[in-house]
Amino acid sequence: MGIGALPFILLRKPAKDWMIVFFLTGFFANLLDEFMVKSKRVIYPVRLFEKYSDKSILFDFLIFPICCTLFIQATYQSKLPAILGKAFLFSVPLTAFEWLLEQKTHLIKWIRWSTTHTLVSVTLYLLTTRLVIAIIRKSKRLGFLSNNTNTGN
Repeated sequence: MGIGALPFILLRKPAKDWMIVFFLTGFFANLLDEFMVKSKRVIYPVRLFEKYSDKSILFDFLIFPICCTLFIQATYQSKLPAILGKAFLFSVPLTAFEWLLEQKTHLIKWIRWSTTHTLVSVTLYLLTTRLVIAIIRKSKRLGFLSNNTNTGN
């Protein structure tokens, strides 16, 4: 479903913003997951490409980037109170889903981790990403990130 949803999520205007969010989320989720696995806080007993990675590739590069991009799209025109509320609307189901996976499957095992850690970290990640994209949008409006190469000659 995630792969099928990608064109509808990433090709909405402004597509550049959504692609930045999607790919940066995948990159940083992978780095953070690497830390979590190496510090033995989380283990993924069953994973895609287990010969090549100790991390949850599907979550790092597809599920979480899609959720983060949808969050940014949902808050694109929102004010701070709505952004905070929507951050919880996105992070609570993700946390509940991860808890369910940890409790009922062998896909994830928490060692030095809990639902509180997941809720706080996902919420902070969503809000940080929202702040970064807001700064990028503001920079574009002020002309700092312009495609215009005209030097006035």
